[in-house]
Amino acid sequence: MSWRRIPAWCWLWAAVSLPALALRPAWAVDETRYLAVGWDMWRRGDFLVPHLVGKPYADKPPLLFWLMHAGWAVVGVSETWARLVPALGALLALLLTARLARRLWPDRPDVARRAPLLLQACVLFTAWSTLLMFDTLMTACVLAALLAALTLAGRTLGVSPDGRGGVLPALALCGLAFGVAFLAKGPVVLVYVLPALLLVPLWWPRPQGAHPWRRFRLGLLAALVIGAAVALAWALPAAARGGSEYGAAILWGQIARRVAGEPEHLHTQPFWFYLAVLPLCVLPLLGWPRLWSALRALRAAPRDDGVRLCLL
Repeated sequence: MSWRRIPAWCWLWAAVSLPALALRPAWAVDETRYLAVGWDMWRRGDFLVPHLVGKPYADKPPLLFWLMHAGWAVVGVSETWARLVPALGALLALLLTARLARRLWPDRPDVARRAPLLLQACVLFTAWSTLLMFDTLMTACVLAALLAALTLAGRTLGVSPDGRGGVLPALALCGLAFGVAFLAKGPVVLVYVLPALLLVPLWWPRPQGAHPWRRFRLGLLAALVIGAAVALAWALPAAARGGSEYGAAILWGQIARRVAGEPEHLHTQPFWFYLAVLPLCVLPLLGWPRLWSALRALRAAPRDDGVRLCLL
């Protein structure tokens, strides 16, 4: 393959991620903790229940640790590979962003070329792509779930090129995408995916036939059931092996405590906090004049379903 065919965003990913991995050690407390969990599982030979210093670790699902172990099985135990996994998750997120852009704007290939560059330009995404954490992996899973849901929508609503093919394969693909996302960071993935999918009449072209939205929403519900079954295929055996306290934590306790806002969960902040930090997520694009002119132009532009989905 010619080097010239490699997208610019792929080179940018390499220029940002690889030097960071080579020039700095793992940082406390999160990166060193997750390295310790992965090593503890590997040393014990227990790939079902994550452990930290010999005790079951219920704070995170196992997908990141499984990916670490998959690399270790091939290249041997290595901190470098473990820290490369989230960077590869960021690379996958960039690839899926391009695919999503092609799906939403099939007549505008320039969007698919530029969208990953815009994502890579965001400071927080770029910073997190160099950290041994779960966020870039979850980002890739969210994008995969959205792409699979779009395929399911095309098959059930029948008003796009995705309408070709059967509903059952699309349903299985969507369910698998949800299941992998659950294993990446738990049910929090639904916060990012479900609002746009439940509001599908606001951004999908008007389909033909009776009760078209009902067909899609029933398919979405079935996909969520499949995804839950995929996650439970790990969670139920893990709960049985890890003990009652660990089982209660992974099946219910972690979610309930975070929703209730218990003090030990440092993520908990008042609602206004998230609005205040939202501009940080799009720096430095926030200072780009063309961004604001494009947003102003949206008011006079014809309906664009892809833009509507992105805004939702």
